[in-house]
Formats: sequence, structure tokens, C-alpha cells
Amino acid sequence: MKKLYSFTDSPTKIEHTIYELDNGVKVFHAKNPSSIEYVLSVIVKAGSVFENINNVPHGTAHFLEHILAGNPNKMLKSKYEMDEFRAGTKTDPKIHYNAVTYKKYIHFFSYGNEKGSRRINKWIKATLDYPVENIPKYIEKERKIILAEQSRKNKDEFDSYFQFIRFLYNNKNNSFTSRVIGEKKDIKEISVENIKKFFKNQLLNQRSIITVQTGRDLKQLEIKDIEHIGKLFKPKKTKEKYINPQFIKEKRAHHFTNNQAEGLYFSLIFFQPYHKKINYKERVLRRLLRSLINKISFDYLREDLGLIYSSKTYTNFYLNCEEELVVYETFMQPRNFDKTLTALNDIINNKLEEFLNSKEGEIWFESAVSSYIFPQNLPYQTNYAEQKGLPLIENYEIFEADKAIGIASTINIDNILEYSNKFFKKTPLFWIESDRKDDKYIKILKQSKLYNRLCND
Repeated sequence: MKKLYSFTDSPTKIEHTIYELDNGVKVFHAKNPSSIEYVLSVIVKAGSVFENINNVPHGTAHFLEHILAGNPNKMLKSKYEMDEFRAGTKTDPKIHYNAVTYKKYIHFFSYGNEKGSRRINKWIKATLDYPVENIPKYIEKERKIILAEQSRKNKDEFDSYFQFIRFLYNNKNNSFTSRVIGEKKDIKEISVENIKKFFKNQLLNQRSIITVQTGRDLKQLEIKDIEHIGKLFKPKKTKEKYINPQFIKEKRAHHFTNNQAEGLYFSLIFFQPYHKKINYKERVLRRLLRSLINKISFDYLREDLGLIYSSKTYTNFYLNCEEELVVYETFMQPRNFDKTLTALNDIINNKLEEFLNSKEGEIWFESAVSSYIFPQNLPYQTNYAEQKGLPLIENYEIFEADKAIGIASTINIDNILEYSNKFFKKTPLFWIESDRKDDKYIKILKQSKLYNRLCND
């Protein structure tokens, strides 16, 4: 296991080390002084978006995850042995495990008190070193479970998240617009050969990373375990193949009828490209702008005008391979929609600059930068190393807090204003949810100054 580099985020005192195995698999270790756990994760580029290119039914990736994570294997040959292996005793801690399939990745992870580290490692290795001859034994059992899971999903026309993804791609079918779990007809069609094919061609032969979080240095036996896990993968040296659909960014608005909604949900969706190299100044400015919008939305839209209940901004990087979403969302009474649109336009046109040029704005700015430089304790996160190290799977740079803090110390109010003006020159998409069945709110939106300003009409 060759060490590539290491860094410490001084605010959290977490030390990060990046290694590389002989086959190119990266290993990311976060030594977290607040941890008494050992957490091991393996992340593989084998999510549902790769089903089309492998010519297997939708839901195959998720089906494979079920087979591997929940059934007897080479090491543990029965459910009893699996349960016994994970159970705790007076001298050995209980270990936990799970696996999750996303659109881009499958995550396998296990965790527990650090004294159970070797068993955690063995569990993950046994999960991934799966005997394909076992697949026929358990496929029908898992099919029943997955069909039961699928039956909990809303029908397409009632599923707001599913329809939201369809909206992003303007109802053009692609690998991102299908359900991770698949539809019932897909699940019923998935065969042993489909699962074997996806296991061999995608999961074992595509890019993967291993992440581990501890409160101490890794022991030599733990390192050997991790090396053995990494050797299960044989990443292809050829250029990676995948189909990356493009978000349809032409100005569009959609109203989704949610029969259970009492109020109205409104969001603006902006697009941000990924960059292999982090632009720390832009990253800091984007975080500060999000904080600023949240504050003004709360103080002005909620407290002063009483138009909304809540608002927030967030990012989502799971819905495309090359871009992420920056989303501003707010909730309100339907009768306040037109007034809220007017107020949002005022915020973008005037309020942001007025606030930043005020004494109150100066206080907010200093405090926001101070919070960046001097953060408070964060709750312990089992998946910290997993999320922090995830960019490695795309060969992207990992975020280093100290670099961001150095940049934050040089930022001034004019920088935020300049970034804000640039950010709001982008044309967003508009998403509305309410219980109405007509297009009243779309008409109100398209008549608003906000819509015409952001769409450059």
C-alpha cells in the first residue's frame, strides 16, 4: 500500500492519508481523534446508471447488492454463521453492516468498536469475494424481498422525486431517469446471468475506492486486510465507458401535483460543473452566498414579510456524472406565491447588495467568515471518511479545510457581491409542488419579474 500524500484539517484535527494499491485502487484513511470506531467502506462505480451499457435490466445493480450483502458466501456458509459472526460477546464487540445502491455507486460498509476491526475487514472481504455459484440459490428469495420493497414506492405519476429527475432531463429517457430499484417488470426479468454479468463486468472491473475511519493509526494486520480486499478488483486500464446524459438547461418550469400537499413548495435549480481541481475561492464564495441567501430569506421573507415558513440551499451531485445541482427551495402558503416571487426578485436585484453595504451586513460577513475559520464541534459521522474520500473515485481533488480557511481570510464583501451577480446570471429551472391540478402557478411564475429576470427575457 503506497502512501501518496497526507494532510490534516486543523479545525477538526482529523488526519487524512491517501494510499494507492498496486492495481490502482485508492485507499483513504481518516484518523479522527473523536472516534472509538473502526469504519470500513468500499465504494464501486457500479450504480444503476451502468445498467444500460451492460445491457441488463434496470434494477440489476440493486439486485446484485442484495445478493452480495445479505447471503451466505465462501467464508460464512449459512445465515446462522453470518449472524454469529456479527454478534457481540463479553470479549468481542458487535459489528454492523449495510450496503446501498445509488445511481452512480454501490457502497458496502461495516463498522463497530475498533476492537472488532479484523472481523469488519473479513466481513467486507467475504461480501465482495462472492461465489457466483451461490447466486441461483438466493435469487428468488431476494426477488421477493425486492418486489416487496418496490411495492412501497409511489406510482410514477405520484412520485415527486422521480418526476423531478425526469424534469431535469426534460422527460428524455436515460440511465439517470430510471429507478435504482427498477420497475416490477424489470425485477421479474432479472436473471442469474444478468447478475453474474454485472458483477464481473462492472463491479469487479471498474473503478473503486476503499475508505476507513479510525481514532488511531492503522495496524499492520489491518493494512494487509485492506490490501487483500483491494486485490479483489481488477480495474480496466482502458478509458472508462459510460453514457453521461446532459441536463436540459433551456428555461423551463414545471408544476407537480402533490395531492397530499397543504402548502406550496418552490425551488430554483442552478447547475454547477465538476472540476477535478478545486477552485477554493469559488468554493468559499459559494458557501458564503448560500449562507447569505438563507439569512436574508429568513429575515426578510419570513420574519419581516411573513411570506414563507422556511427556506434552504443545498447541493446534489448524485444526478449526473459531470455536474451538480445547486438548489434554493422554500415553502409557503399558496396565496403568498406571487408576493414571494416579487420579494425574491427584490432580494436578487437589491436586498443582497443593500444588506452587504449596511452595518448589519458587515457584522454578518465578519461572523460568517469567522464561523468558517473557527468552526464548532460537528456530530460524529460514521460515513465521514466515505463522503470526504468519495472524489478519489473520479480522480478528483479532496477538499482540504486549511486551504479553504486561507482563502476565506482574504475574502471581502465586494468578492461576494461580484460572485452573486455572476451566479444569478445563470438561467435556472423552476419547480413547483402543490395540490392544484391546473397551471395557475406556472402562469403566475411566468408573469413574474423574477422569472423574466433569471431567464433574461
